[in-house]
Amino acid sequence: MGYRYRDQIPPEPRPHSNNMVERVPGHPEVDPDLMKLVGQNSMPVWDTKRIADSRTAYTDWMRLEIADEIISGDELLEELRAESEQSAGGS
Repeated sequence: MGYRYRDQIPPEPRPHSNNMVERVPGHPEVDPDLMKLVGQNSMPVWDTKRIADSRTAYTDWMRLEIADEIISGDELLEELRAESEQSAGGS
């Protein structure tokens, strides 16, 4: 399979959140400016999408096959904060 790299150069990164950027919609990545010691590899856009889609498919499979329940990170943090406050108040 061949392709012309110049047709597959990723778009410039757009800010996504703190320390994150987004080149391919729906697939945030670490801001390359933070990766000075170990730089990013040059990859065509189609390969970036393939990897991101594969990771999403794997995560979906893991949720279906292994997880008893799915909780959000926000729920987990809220629960940990409540436990921490309860421990601090009880000491």
